[in-house]
Amino acid sequence: GIKTMLLMMVLYVYGCMSPITAYFTLAIFLLIAMGFRNQFIYVYPIANDSGGKLWLNFTRISVTCMILAEIVLCAVLFLKGGVVSGPLMVPLIVITILFDLYFKKRHYMVTNFLPLGDCAAKDKENRDEGMTYEWLEDAFLQPAMAKRLDYPDNYGRVDEEYASQQKLKKELDEKVQMGEMTPADAASVLAGEPIAPESAPEDPEEEKKGCVIS
Repeated sequence: GIKTMLLMMVLYVYGCMSPITAYFTLAIFLLIAMGFRNQFIYVYPIANDSGGKLWLNFTRISVTCMILAEIVLCAVLFLKGGVVSGPLMVPLIVITILFDLYFKKRHYMVTNFLPLGDCAAKDKENRDEGMTYEWLEDAFLQPAMAKRLDYPDNYGRVDEEYASQQKLKKELDEKVQMGEMTPADAASVLAGEPIAPESAPEDPEEEKKGCVIS
C-alpha cells in the first residue's frame, strides 16, 4: 500500500545519498515480511490468495519509485553543482521510462488479455459443455449479503394468524367498551373457548300469573 511505497521511495532516493538508510529499510522490510508471512499462513483464509496477481502492482510501484528517485537524485546533483554527473543522470531516466513502457507492453498485455482465437475456442468449449453464466450474478457480493435467510415453512401462516388475532382482539375490545360483551366473554373468545349461554330473565307478569293460578 501507501506505506510500502513510501518505504521504497525512501530507499531509492536516500540509498545513494545516505547509504545507511538502506540498512534501516532492510530491517523494516524484514519485519514486515515476518508479520505478513504469519498473517498469510495462520490468519488470512486461503480464499484471499491472489495467485500472483499482486506482482503486477509491485512492479508498477517499483518502477514508478525508481523513476521518481532518479529525478530527485538528478535534481540534487544539479543543486550540488555536478556539471558532469547531473547531465549523465538524464539518459538513465529516459532509459528507465522506456523500459517501463516496454515492460507494460510486453508483460501486462500478455497477462491481462488472451488472443482472440484462444478466447473463441474457450467460449465454444464452454458452450458445448452447456455452461451458463448464471453463477456469476452474485459472485461479487459479500457472503453475508449473498446468503439467503432460512425462514420456517409456516412463516407466512403464522404471520397471518397473528394479524387476524390482533384484528379479533380489537373488535372484542370495541364490543366490551360498548357494553355488548363482558370482558370474561371476550377473553373466552380469544382463548377459543365457547361462551356459556346466559339464562333468560324471568318475566314478572308470568310470575304474577303463576301466583294467581295457584
